[in-house]
Amino acid sequence: MIHLVEQYRYPVQGRYWELPQGSWEDAPGTDPLELARAELREETGLTAETMLHVGHLFECYGYSNQGFHIYLAHGLPPGDARREQTEQDMVSRAFPIDEVLAMISDGTIKDAATVATLGLLRLKGLL
Repeated sequence: MIHLVEQYRYPVQGRYWELPQGSWEDAPGTDPLELARAELREETGLTAETMLHVGHLFECYGYSNQGFHIYLAHGLPPGDARREQTEQDMVSRAFPIDEVLAMISDGTIKDAATVATLGLLRLKGLL
């Protein structure tokens, strides 16, 4: 199963499914593992027993230096999500892997970071 979140993305004026992700603009030096654990818990309520660092990718290095670390979480006991005020309409749900791949193929999932992450996980034999 793959846990995704759906939320409204203002720049593209629509709701889309994506992997849990985020950044802390006011704490740019935060350890990426700590950030990944916190974002997972905040957005889904899940707490990972283990986190495997899978890699680092750049968003679009043709015009930005923004990148992201990829972690694969295992052992996910449920808990309460701790969403920020602007994320109160977020939905979190687990999907079978084949359904997520179909959502990418049919254009339901359009988030490049999610597509790239799932591609990297497959290439490394982790998905």
